[in-house]
Amino acid sequence: MQLMEYMLIVGLGLALVSLYAYWSPALNAPEKIVEEDKGVLILRTAPVSRLLGLFEKKVESANIVRVQQSNYGVTLFTQSDNAFDIFLPKRYVGPLLKHLESVLVKYDLIKVG
Repeated sequence: MQLMEYMLIVGLGLALVSLYAYWSPALNAPEKIVEEDKGVLILRTAPVSRLLGLFEKKVESANIVRVQQSNYGVTLFTQSDNAFDIFLPKRYVGPLLKHLESVLVKYDLIKVG
């Protein structure tokens, strides 16, 4: 095989893995996206971070003051206006919001779109 054929096979493989990571019920489970550990939220904001367990973001749950629901997922805002975007298909947004109710103490919910 030539170099272009290898690149095509690798590209198609990466595309399939990306689609799996984005649509997989196992990877988009609320407990996989937002995990609480002694008052600290561990956020896996992108599908790749949920698949590989890399690029986790940590924030104290008491610092989350606002949750915004939109067409592409959920955004968490801190007291200092830092934002954490969690990219999800629409069908996984509802279960994630229910999970956030049990994890977060007090927050405002904003729906956009």
